[in-house]
Amino acid sequence: MNKIQGLLIAILFLLSAPLFGQNKSSATLKKEQEKLAKKILFTKKLLGDTKNLSETTTKELGIISRQISYRQELINNVNEQITDINKLIMEYNSVIQSMQNDIAQLKDQYREMIQYAYKNRNEYNELMFIFSADNFNEAFKRIKYLNKIKEFRKNQIVLIQKAEEKLKEKIVQLEDKKVEKQALISMQDQEKLNFEKDKQIRNQTLQKLKQEESKLLSQLQQQEKEKRDLAKAIQKAIEMELSKSNATKTTAGFKPTKEMLLTGQSFYGNKGKLPWPVEKGEITEKFGKNPHPVHANVFTYNNGVDISTVSGSNVRAIYEGEVSSVLVIPGAGKVIIIAHGSYRTVYSNLKETYVKKGDKVKTKQLIGSLLPDGTGKRSEAHFEIRQITPEGIKNLNPAYWLGN
Repeated sequence: MNKIQGLLIAILFLLSAPLFGQNKSSATLKKEQEKLAKKILFTKKLLGDTKNLSETTTKELGIISRQISYRQELINNVNEQITDINKLIMEYNSVIQSMQNDIAQLKDQYREMIQYAYKNRNEYNELMFIFSADNFNEAFKRIKYLNKIKEFRKNQIVLIQKAEEKLKEKIVQLEDKKVEKQALISMQDQEKLNFEKDKQIRNQTLQKLKQEESKLLSQLQQQEKEKRDLAKAIQKAIEMELSKSNATKTTAGFKPTKEMLLTGQSFYGNKGKLPWPVEKGEITEKFGKNPHPVHANVFTYNNGVDISTVSGSNVRAIYEGEVSSVLVIPGAGKVIIIAHGSYRTVYSNLKETYVKKGDKVKTKQLIGSLLPDGTGKRSEAHFEIRQITPEGIKNLNPAYWLGN
């Protein structure tokens, strides 16, 4: 009886023991997979808006590159899921084999117990066992013992049946994992094909742009001039704002008020968690020095980030603050600057503005809408974050401040 109980405990342990697949959350990988799939759908939408246009832009090349990057991440994600499922299938096979062995042994021992009971089944033997006791207490204990054996026999078959049911459940779960694995393999194969197709499209787009190299160089020179004009206008607007409160035309010796310090600390406390200035978008030009996608040994410099999105999309404040300036700058459309203590967020390339200087705005409040780009099928938001210090106005990388 003790051996049978020991086997039952072993089976129950195998049923309740966590398997490998519960180690690193598969739910986390699936969420990442869904997130990447949504990003790819969005880049496809942006590309789909211009695939029938004769004019190809460097921004389109940037979107294609982002899509390729997302596909590679998705392939890696699916590969990790397949690896985890393979390990999980091995664990399931091991558990199922152990359970099958234990149940077989359990049945053998139970069969031996029944055979022994059958050979010694007459009531005379039981009575002799009871009446051969030395005293009444011992006889009573023997009666209880015989009753326990009978009850154990009745329950034993039920326990074996339950163990077999659990075994069947594990086998079904194993088959489910095999089906899931096959679905992931099919998805991975398709994404690899899509990955290669995207690379071909990128190469074709690059070749097409290279054929218009002189035109692109002229456009680049104009764009760089517009960037410089925008940077000067932002600098001037911030200095004019500060001059009213600090009696100086520069940031030298700038001393923030107590209120500015508190607001700035609150803004800084949300670094890496701030919402994007558009609901959906793709960064097509990063902060800082960037190699030109077509011209060799040519670099551009970005004081913020350029975000491609759906044409005419609304722009929103990334944090609560006060509108310190609303400007109109050739090549940059309308520009809104919002103060957050000693920090400033800049939103440019706007067609319409929904706020005016002095307005208090809340996080995610809509403040304007974007101009369409040259194709008329997309829009591009230019977004900057600046910090006012006694040493001057610093340009900060928005990628470090915005959430994923």
